[in-house]
Amino acid sequence: MRKLKVSDVAKKIGVTARTVERWEKLGLISSATRDVRGWRFFDEGIVCECEALLKKLHPRGGEIDE
Repeated sequence: MRKLKVSDVAKKIGVTARTVERWEKLGLISSATRDVRGWRFFDEGIVCECEALLKKLHPRGGEIDE
């Protein structure tokens, strides 16, 4: 399974990397793994998890205020 950086996840779902990091910190999405440099990497399945969270937060599909 391919690993995605925080910025890659953010681009795929249309939010900022900071939002993805905040969701992780709050426990709203699964935790990322870290490499030896400390960079966060998510499994590809996180995209579906984030999209489901977005639907819960914004059920009408409106714009997200950061």
